[in-house]
Amino acid sequence: MVTQDDGKVVESQFPSNGSPMGPNETKSVQATTDSEGRSPDHIYYVATDKNQDSIGMAVGQREQGKSTWLVLSVTSDSTNCSVAAVHVLTAINSSLSASLSYIIPSPWALNNVLDTMSTQQATGKENTHVYKVR
Repeated sequence: MVTQDDGKVVESQFPSNGSPMGPNETKSVQATTDSEGRSPDHIYYVATDKNQDSIGMAVGQREQGKSTWLVLSVTSDSTNCSVAAVHVLTAINSSLSASLSYIIPSPWALNNVLDTMSTQQATGKENTHVYKVR
């Protein structure tokens, strides 16, 4: 899930039928937490400016508009939660774009990249604009 600072959902994509393939649906923060059955394992903050926010929203809207949610294979008219997050994050942050370009989008790969980048930010090794909140 990707949200703006005010909690507005940029993307939180789910199959509306609960299956590995189904109609794509965007859920609110509460509906996402309810569907997952738990609070998020990790929360990251990616610092952005107004231009990056606009780009992220446009990419999020494109992901929301895709008709199909697929768990494994993603076509031009399908998405899933990890693919949508990668598309939004790579569009707004060049450091993330370079780091995410080589992975197959999955929650675990995305977490690993964000963890590494938040550590680089915290230790002053690189200004990645990624901060781990929890």
